[in-house]
Amino acid sequence: MIKERAINTDKLEMRLQGNRRVQKLNLGEWIFSRVDVMKGSQVLELCCGNGHQSVIFDQLLGNDGELFMVDASTQAIDEVKSKLGIKKRYYYCQSLDHLCEKTFGEGQRFDLIFCAYGLYYAEEPERLLNLLCLLLKQEGRIVIVGPYGENNGELFRLLEGQRVQLSQSVISSSRSFMPDVVANFARKSFAEVDIQTIKNEQIWPDREGILDYWKNTTFYDEKRMGDVKAAFAEIFNQAGQFVVTKHIMLIKMSKYRRKV
Repeated sequence: MIKERAINTDKLEMRLQGNRRVQKLNLGEWIFSRVDVMKGSQVLELCCGNGHQSVIFDQLLGNDGELFMVDASTQAIDEVKSKLGIKKRYYYCQSLDHLCEKTFGEGQRFDLIFCAYGLYYAEEPERLLNLLCLLLKQEGRIVIVGPYGENNGELFRLLEGQRVQLSQSVISSSRSFMPDVVANFARKSFAEVDIQTIKNEQIWPDREGILDYWKNTTFYDEKRMGDVKAAFAEIFNQAGQFVVTKHIMLIKMSKYRRKV
C-alpha cells in the first residue's frame, strides 16, 4: 500500500506542488548547485518520478549527453518521455529490486548515478548500492538525496497525537535510512564522501492545504481525518499557520574502492 501511494503519479504531483508552494528553499536549485553535471556525460537517474530532476539533467547534459531514467510507474515514465523525447534519453519502467548489471546494456557504465527521495523503497538497499558501484565509470560518482533526523517532526507529532499509526517503514525512511544505510555504506565503500544537510521550512497558510498534502502522502489514514482536521483547526485559529521542517541530506560518493 505504501509503495502504491508512493509511485502514484497523481499523488506524487500533488505532494510536489504542495511542497513547492510553501517551502522557503527551492530544493531543486539546492541539489543541482551541489551536483556537477558535465555536458556530454552519461547519467543514470533512479526513481525519476514525474521528471522534475530529469528536465534539469536534460538541460545540463546537452545533446551529446546520455540520460537513463528508471521508475516503477508506467505513467511516470510516459510523462517524462513526453517532456524529453527519445534522442539519447532512455527509459526503464522497472522496480529497483529488479535492476541488474545488464539492465542498461552490456558494459554500460555511468559518470553519475543519482537518486532523490526513492532509494529507501528498495527491499535490499545495500544490494542495490553494491550494484550501482559496479555501474560506475572509474571516476564516477553516486549522489543520493533524502530525508533524515527530525524530518516532518511537527507533522508526525500532530498526527500521532490524533492516534494516526505511522508505520515503521515510514519512520525509518524519513529519519534513519540516509545516515544509517546510505552514509554508512558510502564511508566503507568510497575514498571520498561528502555529506551536506539543510533544513527547509514549509509554512502552510491554511488548513485545507496541509490536509490535501497529507491525503496524498504514504502515511494518510482516512479513519483519523475527523480528529486531525479538528486539531489543525485549533492550530490555525491560534497561530494562523502551520510550520513543517524538512531535514534534507545529500550524500556524494566518489573514488569507489573497487574489490579485487
